Amino acid sequence: MQYADGQPGRRLSVFVWLFLFVAVALLLSGRALALDTSSLQELAQLARAGAPQLALRRMDAEQPDREQEPAQWMAWEQERLQILASQQLYPQLIARVDQLPPDFDTHFMRLALSLKADARLQQGDAEAARATVRELLWFHDGEVDPGMLAGWRRLVVRSYVLENRSEDARLALLRYRQDFGDENPQWRWLSAQVMLQSGHPDSAFRLLQKDDSPQGSFLRYAAELRVSPERAAELAQAAVKLAQEVKQPGLQSALWGLAASAAQRDGQP
Repeated sequence: MQYADGQPGRRLSVFVWLFLFVAVALLLSGRALALDTSSLQELAQLARAGAPQLALRRMDAEQPDREQEPAQWMAWEQERLQILASQQLYPQLIARVDQLPPDFDTHFMRLALSLKADARLQQGDAEAARATVRELLWFHDGEVDPGMLAGWRRLVVRSYVLENRSEDARLALLRYRQDFGDENPQWRWLSAQVMLQSGHPDSAFRLLQKDDSPQGSFLRYAAELRVSPERAAELAQAAVKLAQEVKQPGLQSALWGLAASAAQRDGQP
């Protein structure tokens, strides 16, 4: 289960927020010029229309020079990274970030390294993801938006979940809650994952009882299947119904898998 943070279907909104973060940072630093984004918008639309490889090839040919037009280049590079992540081209994304000079714009480096950390986690390399978070903390100068800091901390928890290090994940979640509170739904989803992993499905079910989001529902169904296996048939139907409604490919696959597991437990073909 790696759907508590950085959902594939949520990436677009996440990247829009990150683009605004970079743009505002450039403006505040006095380096933002009037950006000509018409070509970039065209390529973004091309990628969303189902031609990401064509958009990437055009970017290779048309992206402004990094040294001569850094603000323009960063806007294009942000869109490039969005396309690479949305297509799950994680090796290419990581390679792009690794090519950045160490003294490059601090604000943009935070963005790029955040995406690299998530890509490492999506590849299943939890230790490398945490190493990238440590690199991010090196770039932290006290002016980072609390939302970004919270995201880095959640990524560390997710890395422990990936490695089945339930106790480390639980302690990291406790520290996260102390620093950031527990109102964020992503904290709730991560907590539920840790509870499920550590053998406490009843606690996960109670935590998610009022969470009707797709992610929350998926985790609640998974918890209820363990708590009340006699309801397997109903849970299988609910998971199938939700899988047909959600847009996130990763979450959709997880729901189909849960439906199959519930059907098998119920003795259905």
